[in-house]
Amino acid sequence: GRELGEPDPEEMEAQPRLLSPEEVRAFAEVVQPLDEQELRRRFDHTAMLDADVYSIGPDEDEEFEFVAQFFAELRTFLTEAAEAGHGAVVTMG
Repeated sequence: GRELGEPDPEEMEAQPRLLSPEEVRAFAEVVQPLDEQELRRRFDHTAMLDADVYSIGPDEDEEFEFVAQFFAELRTFLTEAAEAGHGAVVTMG
């Protein structure tokens, strides 16, 4: 996506990005085949703790459930946006 606005050196968060309808469709195609089993296989709790990933706590099962819930919502959002031919704004933070 294309960055929106000017980067703020004081901010830790990444710049919001604007995704075109084509980019939303491509994003949806990438995440759609990833089911909970594959997400679990790729979920590396230790590496996330080592990297000090924001808000990741010590309970691996609890953290996976949190990630899995929001990943499912992301997949639904992207699928619906792609089907409607919409773009999207992506933010982290």
